[in-house]
Amino acid sequence: MLKRQKENHAGARASAWFCIKGELGSFWEVDNFKDDFSEEEKTLKKKWFLIGFCLFSCQKRQFFDNFPGAKIARFSLSHTSSDSFVKKYGYLNGSTNSRLFKDDADSALLFTIETLSEDKKSAKKSDIFTKRTIRPYSVPTQTDDCFEALQITRNEKGSVDIAFIEELTKKDYNTVLSELGSAVFRNPIAVNPEDKYSGFETQEEYLSGNVVKKLQQARHFVNMGFTEYETNVKALESVQPTPLKASEISVKLGASWVDVGIYKQCLW
Repeated sequence: MLKRQKENHAGARASAWFCIKGELGSFWEVDNFKDDFSEEEKTLKKKWFLIGFCLFSCQKRQFFDNFPGAKIARFSLSHTSSDSFVKKYGYLNGSTNSRLFKDDADSALLFTIETLSEDKKSAKKSDIFTKRTIRPYSVPTQTDDCFEALQITRNEKGSVDIAFIEELTKKDYNTVLSELGSAVFRNPIAVNPEDKYSGFETQEEYLSGNVVKKLQQARHFVNMGFTEYETNVKALESVQPTPLKASEISVKLGASWVDVGIYKQCLW
């Protein structure tokens, strides 16, 4: 039965146990799995699997604010699975259980739900049994710090969005740019003349890559009268690589990066 169901569980992690209609199995490699447990092992590991199921369910429900199933999940984890297991088989972190379940890919997580005392005669339940341990992510909506707002916009937008920073800080365009200073640059090549919010990049992004070409571009715009890019020129000049001398360049005959025309010149 497990083999017939194998395709439906191709996403199972290596060595992680799973249960299909009461049957226990464990993937060990991509193309084979183990299901040769004894009946006693199956009974014990099914109960272990139940603890894991309740634990993952409890964690999942914490990603939602005031989700009504969270308390039910904690109750199931505590009373239905964990307590009954400990009562019959001993503590999860006990020497016998630690040895039996160490091969399960999820065992490290399950072992964290209780802490053994120094004499290993008692155990304390972790916080997940009594309170929320995971907070759902929420997008920040306000900050007075432009640098913090810059980090938020990078996380949320994947780019420098000055309009979003204005919204977060309640500060106008000029104030935002003044406070950010050299933390952002406006790349003249990426600017849309009709959109004052276009073309902004972080310092790390703008002052990296082909900085020689970027310097040429910035100087070109300054020469055309766009003096706002003078700061770009100064910043790019400070990160220019030292030109290699001819004696520092070695080329192997046949190197693909050398233009064919160069090779032809050497043949005549």
